Amino acid sequence: MEHKLKEKMKMCENQIKDNLKLVYHLKQQNRNFNDVMEKIWAWGKEKYILQTKLDKDFKKYKGIIFTVGFRPEPIILNILANNPQAVYFINTKESAKFLDRIIDETNLKASQFKRGTMPMDSVLASFRSVKEGFNFLNDEMKIAQKHIALDPTAGTKMMSVGAALATIILDLDILYVSNTKYNISIGAPEPGKEKLKYISDLKDILKGDKLINEMEISEKTYESLTRYFKDISNTHLIILSEIESSVTLSSIKYLKTHKLDDDLYSGFIDAISKFWMRLKQDLEFSELKESGSDFEINYKDYKITILNSKYIRLIIISDQNLGNLFREKTLELIEDYEKKHEEELKEKSPKISKYNDFPKMAKDALDLQINEECIIDTDKLRQYNKNSTVKYVLKMWNQKMISKGIFHSFYPFIIPKQFIRELGMSEEEACYWTYDLLKHKVFKTI
Repeated sequence: MEHKLKEKMKMCENQIKDNLKLVYHLKQQNRNFNDVMEKIWAWGKEKYILQTKLDKDFKKYKGIIFTVGFRPEPIILNILANNPQAVYFINTKESAKFLDRIIDETNLKASQFKRGTMPMDSVLASFRSVKEGFNFLNDEMKIAQKHIALDPTAGTKMMSVGAALATIILDLDILYVSNTKYNISIGAPEPGKEKLKYISDLKDILKGDKLINEMEISEKTYESLTRYFKDISNTHLIILSEIESSVTLSSIKYLKTHKLDDDLYSGFIDAISKFWMRLKQDLEFSELKESGSDFEINYKDYKITILNSKYIRLIIISDQNLGNLFREKTLELIEDYEKKHEEELKEKSPKISKYNDFPKMAKDALDLQINEECIIDTDKLRQYNKNSTVKYVLKMWNQKMISKGIFHSFYPFIIPKQFIRELGMSEEEACYWTYDLLKHKVFKTI
């Protein structure tokens, strides 16, 4: 059954594509193409209905409230896809003329619909009209609130604002018809590229939009975690080497494109370290910048941090100097790793294979998987309840990217950009929530 539906949908797509080419040629010749556009519209309607039948996540509604503008096509598609029990139209005097076409193409009976007329630019009138529509569907048509939705795709912006307010108060789902392509030849969204979407539980989503200052978290902790996220995502190379011989024991590289010679860096750092100690000894200059057993080298856009312990040395190459939290966690990692391999490290010629466990131990201790290709763990995302707005945006973004075939996996350090764009967050807040999602294991490496 599904295979046949897909075949029919493909046929519709081809018919639309061929007829659009015909429209382009007729337009070039200044010939009338209205008849062809009607055929395209018919194929587009059929494709849309087939598409919704194939969509496993498609949710039908028994009652729908529509704001009516000058483009009746999205409303017609929505009604055909949902086949609702009843609908309520909110129109202006100017858009009322399009109702006849909507009713005619959807075969709505007089008993199935009701309409309300409002001024073009009144938020309050739009708000009240949605309430009237809800009362008609809920009281008169006996449709339960959970089966009623609002479609504000058409109409003026003021109508949409009033409708959105009413939706939040009445706890209604929002439906809308989007279009993924605008066709310059016909001067309108391209038929066949429509997609019906819905937003449910809007009130709960908005209530879950917790700002940092509303949470039980100190400003110091917030700043530290935000900085730590940037420290992780700015890290390119971590080399574990043996101090006495400067032999590279293990390393972690980011991203995959990096082609870095571990031994070259390890040897260079060993020479620099010895030079540093000799310089300090010769000058006896107490203000020479050094912090315990570690030091930093800054060269143009890159920073090299060297952390020394009794047997091992960690070399970290990054875009910026490491913050305190990253440094503290790294020192703890070195201490724990040295304890784990103390017997092997005492040997004069350490066997490199014994240190294959370093990458995993380092990734777990420092959350380094934020630099690796990941996918969303849908079960963990479903369980995540610290911020429903963040949860919703991440879910919608992930579904959109997958449906468009852009990617199935991603690097978590790109997520803050989505929160900044979709929620208007500051970069710091976006980094905080991304790191929080990481700690709750919403991201998993592939």
